[in-house]
Amino acid sequence: MEALRRLVSAATKSENVVSALLLGSFAALAFHSSEQQCEIDALEAEKASIRAAVSTMSSTMWACREDLFALASAADDPSSSSPQQPSIPLSRLRAIYGEEEPPSPSSPPPSASGEVAARESISIA
Repeated sequence: MEALRRLVSAATKSENVVSALLLGSFAALAFHSSEQQCEIDALEAEKASIRAAVSTMSSTMWACREDLFALASAADDPSSSSPQQPSIPLSRLRAIYGEEEPPSPSSPPPSASGEVAARESISIA
């Protein structure tokens, strides 16, 4: 009975109550922080694996793209021994990948004077 009385008197002191509440808050925050750190570590590991997968897919796609261009240019090459029609022409592949068609050596680039003359020859009657 005496021990219970001492416990109650000790608990009623405001300093002890505040200290106990602060200790409980610290313990709860430490637990929550530990859980968050575990989640962050798991997300970082997932991020690393996703980056590796993206890098692998990117290099695979680039290799496939280069193979397509090589096949299409080989089929378009007039000096090849067996000319065959590609399923997708090289010009279409360039358009798909957003590349400009290189100018052919036989055709000169359009001049500005030719464009002006073409615009002037159009008349509306």
